[in-house]
Amino acid sequence: DVLKGTPAEQVFGSRVDIIAIRAAVNACLYKLPEKLRKYVIEYMSTYRLDRRTLAELVAMGDIESILATMRETPYGVVSGSDLTLIDEQISLIRKFVRRILVRCLATNPLSPCLVTAVLELLLLDIEDLVALTTAVYSRSTDVLTRLSIS
Repeated sequence: DVLKGTPAEQVFGSRVDIIAIRAAVNACLYKLPEKLRKYVIEYMSTYRLDRRTLAELVAMGDIESILATMRETPYGVVSGSDLTLIDEQISLIRKFVRRILVRCLATNPLSPCLVTAVLELLLLDIEDLVALTTAVYSRSTDVLTRLSIS
């Protein structure tokens, strides 16, 4: 409740939702046993995704169903049926987080949250560097649209 309504809540809550979305996709792709699926549903926290939606995502058996359910979440509409569209949805969340952090640093440079904001920005930068390295290695430009800096 201390973080309620703060930029920190938005940043860390969005990060938690990214982890939840990835867990749901992994449950689908790797056909996780029911025991692991229940664990994800019971113990994983969410921010904008409600628990019912997380349970639906984890129970789904195909990516198209996950995408259809993701269209109904507060994170917005994603069209199509590729797995990369889940990556695009995560990219949109990461861009949202970067905008919040930059705005927070610009308006509150002496905030006690400065170190946390800088570390989170560094984490986003490292994730972008991994994506760029992957793009160079695979000679693909598709990944460039999913960077948080674009």
